[in-house]
Amino acid sequence: MRTSDVSNVIISSIKDKVVDDLSSIKRYDFH
Repeated sequence: MRTSDVSNVIISSIKDKVVDDLSSIKRYDFH
């Protein structure tokens, strides 16, 4: 694997985590 592939995977997983966190925060806000 090239280094850029690895960083892309890491960035994707971080984005997924952030999106999950944000959507759960929004759910709490709207309750």
